[in-house]
Order: sequence, then C-alpha cells, then structure tokens
Amino acid sequence: MLKEYGEVLTEHIGFGNVFQHEEEMTDAFIYNQDINWLLESDIVIAEVTQPSLGVGYELAFAEAKGKRTVCLFNAGSDKTLSAMVRGNAYFEVFDYTTLEDIEDIFKQIFTT
Repeated sequence: MLKEYGEVLTEHIGFGNVFQHEEEMTDAFIYNQDINWLLESDIVIAEVTQPSLGVGYELAFAEAKGKRTVCLFNAGSDKTLSAMVRGNAYFEVFDYTTLEDIEDIFKQIFTT
C-alpha cells in the first residue's frame, strides 16, 4: 500500500523471511543500515502493536531528527500501547483493526 505514495526503504520487513535474511548480517551492519534509512526518509511509519526496543529506539531517533512519525496500533489486539508513544504529541498515532483502516490512514496522512 505504501508504494502508492513513494519509495519504501524497508519493504523487506513485510517479507516472511526477514529474520533469516538478517541472520547473515552483523548487528553493526543492521544498526548502520537502519540509521541511514531513517536519515534518508521523509516520513517514518511504524507498526507499534508489538512492543519492541528497536522500534522504540527508531521512534526516538526519528523524533530527534525531526522526521514526521506515524505510529499504527492494532486496537483489536490484546496489547496496550505504551504511554511513551501514545502520550507523545510529536507522534501521529492511528488505531486500526483492518487493512482497509490502514489504507484509509495512508490516504489521510499523504493528502494532508
């Protein structure tokens, strides 16, 4: 869906074999690659339903660099979004329950 709006730097994240692919890389390589992608990006869109130290770090980095940051949270999950994300006025947090909701969110954020 994102490809309709521009280049997606981390498209591989949606592939089923992402962890197998990353096993071949060093931690330092992954860190540097991800930081470079963040620096190159115009907007950061993060799926934040599953708590992740890495995603949390990337969110803080994106904020520190002044990157527009959108967080997507699956309201139908049994998870609770951290107040450090939902309570941060810098982040644009959107709840969703279906793929159609995400499509509507993308239309909203890329037309405003």
